[in-house]
Amino acid sequence: MRTLYFDIETAPMVALHFRQWDSNAMKVIQEPYVMMVGYRLDTWKRAKTIQIWDHAEPVHPTLGFDPKDSKSVIERFYEIIDKYDVQRVCGHNSDKFDVKWMQGQGLVFGLGPMKPMLQTDTVKLARKHGNHRSNSLADLCEIHGIAPKHKPSHDLWHRCMTGEKAAEKEMEKYCKQDVNSQHDLHKIYAPLDNLVVSSTGCPNCGSPDLTKNGKHQSRAGIFYQQYRCNSCGKYSRARRKTPDIPSYYR
Repeated sequence: MRTLYFDIETAPMVALHFRQWDSNAMKVIQEPYVMMVGYRLDTWKRAKTIQIWDHAEPVHPTLGFDPKDSKSVIERFYEIIDKYDVQRVCGHNSDKFDVKWMQGQGLVFGLGPMKPMLQTDTVKLARKHGNHRSNSLADLCEIHGIAPKHKPSHDLWHRCMTGEKAAEKEMEKYCKQDVNSQHDLHKIYAPLDNLVVSSTGCPNCGSPDLTKNGKHQSRAGIFYQQYRCNSCGKYSRARRKTPDIPSYYR
């Protein structure tokens, strides 16, 4: 299964507030927008990025880019999904944030929704199976011994909005590191990601080296042949129910 790991970086909304910690904005001055998308196919060794400053220039010294310029970033991401025939997207907290952002912005710019794909969210896998002290990407990397995340400066996003070249390079490093960390984290939790076996082999790594491993019973009480991948350890099941149900289940 062709999997695309991705992470987005968005510019913050600019609004009028009476106090620093007041969340009730009197007026929205500028909508938030996508500044960068980091992505990596499961067969790649390194992540790549799509950046708004490769397609546009800041239009205001404080507000930075025109949010409409982020359309080029969304378009390019859609093209990558089609070009590589992506079958699944994976990220950290991506179901709640990244996927919705890309879908929503695609609709705003008249690009339509992304094509239907499977979605895997590593924060959901960690919460369901890990019971760790924290499920943030940085903490999970520390817990599992994955290379630690790059820690950006607090003003990095605004510096990128205003076109500072050093900030753009730092943001690219930060985004790529997130994508690579998501890739490594998913490899750890992949055997617990419930998927159906494909016609070519393991739904996680694509290996045809599968071994029958008992039966899988669905919540509806239907039995399927269960397989275990000898390459990545992922468990999966057949698409069709199996006729040879054990007698003690009848």
